[in-house]
Amino acid sequence: MRKYLLLTLLIAILVSCVENKDASTVMSPSAIVGGEVVKGKEFQGVVAIVRGGDIICSGVVIDKRTVLTAAHCLVNQYHSGLSILTGNGVSLPSHQRYLKGQYKVLRVKFFPKLDIKPHHGITNYGDFNANDVGILTVDRNFLNIKPYKIATKVETIKESLVVGKELTIVGFGYTGEDYGYTTAERIIEYGVKRKVSVPVVSFNNHEVDARADGKDSCYVDSGAPAFIKTRTGYQVLGIVSGSDGLCGENEFPAYYSLAFDSACWIGKITGLSFEDEKFHCERSLYIDKKCSEYGARSDAKECAAETSQIIFDEY
Repeated sequence: MRKYLLLTLLIAILVSCVENKDASTVMSPSAIVGGEVVKGKEFQGVVAIVRGGDIICSGVVIDKRTVLTAAHCLVNQYHSGLSILTGNGVSLPSHQRYLKGQYKVLRVKFFPKLDIKPHHGITNYGDFNANDVGILTVDRNFLNIKPYKIATKVETIKESLVVGKELTIVGFGYTGEDYGYTTAERIIEYGVKRKVSVPVVSFNNHEVDARADGKDSCYVDSGAPAFIKTRTGYQVLGIVSGSDGLCGENEFPAYYSLAFDSACWIGKITGLSFEDEKFHCERSLYIDKKCSEYGARSDAKECAAETSQIIFDEY
């Protein structure tokens, strides 16, 4: 499975040059795969995760000191080596920039059912009861950033998880696939906050597949939010996780971890309360108990999807 986190590639791009300009003030004319650049103060709660002077993933602010992102972005990472960059980003790769986030990371937490092994990453990535979700806690309150709500109201979820319904993806990822062009030919870039709308193709109990021809999230968008627009504003439905195909080709699923499926755990870690939280906690426990008995992973996933649909239908 293709993962959006390509640390080896990003480390190779890094150079030792340091520039101390304010990264949040620099813009780029480029766009995400099929999308457009975010301008002004739109989506200020979408942030970049920085390591070693480079942006490695995206994330979304859900509390005054909390960032929700993809767990695979954080595997084998020391929290002391990570920081959070706010603003609209910078055009990368660049030989003149060594980025520093404005907020230090104090703590990293993984969704508890993920099986994370040293040097192997997430070994049960994609299991029915293991969400690619992680939480970062920063050293101080975010300044002038309003946290986003996670979509947990059952009525809102049922209205949003419909084939053809559009999600808005906002992240700092690649504008397309990097096919190994020379420096002079390189047209692929990342690091600038961009947005793109993609329709829901399918979904199960804990993931949604959303994509279209030439419209997609890409590398470094991992951990970015998939928003739905409600009467009260944008809410987080999912988190960019991974894909089996190339960015924007629309031949294979592009996976987004459904945030509400982790709401019970997120609430315990952060102290946040959510709409219909009791339902989500009971739903997760019921699916685990009912479907964990299956020996084959495919059977367990099918059980979870069917059970989840029944629970929602009967709510």
